[in-house]
Amino acid sequence: AQLASTIRRSADAPILYRLATAVDVNTFFLGSFLESQIRRLIDLASQSLTPALTAMHAAGEKARLSAAFLRGGRIGTWVALLMALPLFVFREDVFRLYLGDQYKDYSEAGTVLALLLAGFPLTYPTRMLFSISAATAKVRPVAVRSLACAIFNLMITFFLVGFLGLGAIGSASATLISFAVFHPFVQWPLAMSMLEISSRRFIYDMLVPGLLPSAITLPIAVLLAASTGASGLATLAINFCICTFIYLICVAFVLTKTDRADLARLFSVIRRRDNTRVSA
Repeated sequence: AQLASTIRRSADAPILYRLATAVDVNTFFLGSFLESQIRRLIDLASQSLTPALTAMHAAGEKARLSAAFLRGGRIGTWVALLMALPLFVFREDVFRLYLGDQYKDYSEAGTVLALLLAGFPLTYPTRMLFSISAATAKVRPVAVRSLACAIFNLMITFFLVGFLGLGAIGSASATLISFAVFHPFVQWPLAMSMLEISSRRFIYDMLVPGLLPSAITLPIAVLLAASTGASGLATLAINFCICTFIYLICVAFVLTKTDRADLARLFSVIRRRDNTRVSA
C-alpha cells in the first residue's frame, strides 16, 4: 500500500518533466498542493485509530469493527469535504489572488485542483480500509489492489500526457479516472466483503450520510460563486465562511451521538499534532 501511494504521489512530476513542459510541472504542483495537505492531515489523525481497531479484532468483535469502519468512513468523508468543497467551488479566486500577475501562466492550476478534489467522494468512504487491514492482518488484498490502481493510474497518465499532450490536466485526469474505476468497483466491494457489510448498509450508513451534506451545499456554493463573480480576499473569505456554515448545519442533521464523540476525538488528535509540530 505504501508503494502504491509513493507511485501515485511521485510519478506525476517526472512524467510531466519528460513529456510536457516546465509550466505543466509547476501547474500540477500548485493544483495538487492543497489536495495533498488535506490528505496528509486526515491520514495523520487516522493513525491513532489502529490500536483500537486491533483490540476489537483481537477480541473477535466483528460487529464493532464494521460499525467503526462505517463511522470512520462517514467522519473522514465529512472532514475531507468540509475542506475540499469551498476550494473546489472558489478555486479560481484562490489561485488568482495567490498568483497575482502570474495567474495567466498557471491558469490550469484550478482545473487540476478540481479534478483531484473530485476524487474525495470516491476514496474517503473506504479510507479506513487501510487501517482495518493493518489491524486485522489482512494487508495483502488491499495492498495488491492499491498497487494495481497505482499502475493503472500510471498507464493512463502516460497516455493522456505523452500521447494526447494534455499536460497537467491530463495527469490530474488520470488520477480521477483511476479512482473512479477502482474504488467503487474494487475497493468498496472488498471492504464490504472483509467486514461482512451488506451493500444496503454500506449505502445507507456510509454513502448517504457521508455525501449528503456536500450534495446539499455544493449547488448553494455554486450559486454563491456565480452571484459574486470574481471576488477579492474579503468576499472570498465570506464565501468560504458561508459554505462552511451551511455544510456544518447539514452535517449536524445527520450526526449520531457516537459520531459527535468520534469527531471530538479526531479534532483533539489534530490539535495535539499541530501543537507538537509547533513546539518542535
